Amino acid sequence: MVSGDGRNMGPRSTRSLRRREDRRAIIFRARRVIRGNLSKVARLTLIGLLAALAGAVVGTFIWRGPFWFDGNLISTIQDGDRRLSQINSTRGLLLQLVVLLGGAATVIVTVRGYFLNRAGQITDRYSKAVGQLSSERKAERIGALFALERIMHDSERDHRAIVDIIANFIQELNPRTAPASPNLPNDEAGTFRFQPDDPRRPEPSAETQAAIRILARRPKRYESPWIVLGPASLQGASFTDGWVDGLHLAGSDLRSGDFVRVSVRTGISLSDCDLRGANFSSAKLTVSHFQNSDLRYTLLRWCDLRGGPK
Repeated sequence: MVSGDGRNMGPRSTRSLRRREDRRAIIFRARRVIRGNLSKVARLTLIGLLAALAGAVVGTFIWRGPFWFDGNLISTIQDGDRRLSQINSTRGLLLQLVVLLGGAATVIVTVRGYFLNRAGQITDRYSKAVGQLSSERKAERIGALFALERIMHDSERDHRAIVDIIANFIQELNPRTAPASPNLPNDEAGTFRFQPDDPRRPEPSAETQAAIRILARRPKRYESPWIVLGPASLQGASFTDGWVDGLHLAGSDLRSGDFVRVSVRTGISLSDCDLRGANFSSAKLTVSHFQNSDLRYTLLRWCDLRGGPK
């Protein structure tokens, strides 16, 4: 064997070198173990010291408390038995007070732990669902949408973020890059007004319709600003019985869309939309925007347009 300086090393020197390397490895492992355990020991020692200090404070409070709070009364009692009875009575009350405060602290810690654990679970569910939205399997994407809907109902703090994610999902899945041109033979009313079971009726994809239904039945909470969905190609999309308040669908292709009995409170934007053959029966569309939209063959039977359209 040759040393680092080029000299030949005999068997004895080689064994000596190996022993030194073994000792160094043992020392290194020992230091690593000590450093890892030292933090645990220090933490346990600190906890023990704090517990001992708390115990000493509580013991002193209970033992000396009668003389702090009832010192004047105790000093006036001449009989030793009565004085001892008064002292023990006061100590009993102080002990009950300590037990009550300890119970309250335990409840507070338990409740705080519950909410922290719940927040952690919601975060995990949120991250997993958002990751599944990019899955290549349709079933996983639809499952992720319904998981986000459940989180939206459970967590008011995440409501707006989930609404924006679902809206962006709809936009990316159904882009409308150019004005819609009818791919149907003519503009007659029957061409655009299909029955729900008509096989010629245009329909969005299953995950798009699921996302639309989730937005349409979302909890009625304060939302600002607009929920941007357009411009998008959403032919045949169904918003039936939905809460469509705040949806910004401007520039979208909504031919043969179903808006039966939808309702808004602050408004919906349907400007520059292709709404031919859309059904707005019994819809409450107060403060709505329809500028430059194509409303040919649109069904507005019993539709409430008070305050609009604008």
